[in-house]
Amino acid sequence: YEISTRDWSSDVCSSDLVTVIVSGSSSNSVVLSSISPTSGRVGTQVILLGNGFTSDNMVHFGIGGVQHAYSNNGTAIYFTVPSYLSPCDVTTSGVCSMLAQQVTSGTYPLYVTNQNGSTQTIYFTVTN
Repeated sequence: YEISTRDWSSDVCSSDLVTVIVSGSSSNSVVLSSISPTSGRVGTQVILLGNGFTSDNMVHFGIGGVQHAYSNNGTAIYFTVPSYLSPCDVTTSGVCSMLAQQVTSGTYPLYVTNQNGSTQTIYFTVTN
C-alpha cells in the first residue's frame, strides 16, 4: 500500500510504501457448541463443550457468571449453576457496587469469553 501524508503548515506532501500484515485467524476463535444438561436446579453442574477454551475463561450466566473458569483440554468447561448472580461476578474493573440477585426459575443466557473472543449464546433453563 502507498500512504500519503501532508504537512498543512508547509504544504509539503510525501508518500511511503508500507506493508500491511494482518494477523490472527479463525483458528483462534472460541466456540460454544453445546451444554449438558440444558436445564436443572441451582447447583447443577453443567458441561460446556466447544473449542478455543483456555486455562482462563469467563463464563457468563444471566447478569453474572464466573471468572477464571479452567479448561484443561480446550474443549470442555465445568460450570455450576449459582444461587445468586451479580454483574460484579464478571467485572474486571475491580470496583463494583451492584447487588446480587437470587437465581429463580427461568431461562438464562450462557456464553464464554476469553483471549480468543466470545462464543455465541446458548440458553439454560433453571427449574425448581
